Amino acid sequence: MIKSESIQMVEAFWISPKGEIIEVPDKHILTVISDPSKFGITIKDIDAEYRGEKEEMGSEKNARLKIIKRLVGNGWIRLRFHPRSALWTANVPAINERNKRHLIRWANHMLKISPKKFTLCDVVNIDALDKRISITINDIAREFG
Repeated sequence: MIKSESIQMVEAFWISPKGEIIEVPDKHILTVISDPSKFGITIKDIDAEYRGEKEEMGSEKNARLKIIKRLVGNGWIRLRFHPRSALWTANVPAINERNKRHLIRWANHMLKISPKKFTLCDVVNIDALDKRISITINDIAREFG
């Protein structure tokens, strides 16, 4: 199930370990803070990370990075479009069949909602612990070409 907040172009997503595509209207960490149980953590866990780093809740520094790494390590995929470089990044725990299936669904979703926006040149840098690959959204949609 894809949860869509609006029809405008969304430039950030979470994909759950089960494959649910979640649009991120602002910042990934704010989406986590707004509904931590969805991500399998508690607001106390989040608060502890921020307090441990002496940072304000929701800031984009060390605590945020630790929380995102924890979620990716637990099977979540984080996607973000970078307008300056005109490419997407996907942080994945591993480049395996499950995550490929999730990325295929996401790519097809993107092509469906905005087919003119995504051309053969739209690149996604997929970063995993073991390797990094660059692939177009079209090639992802075609099952990693």
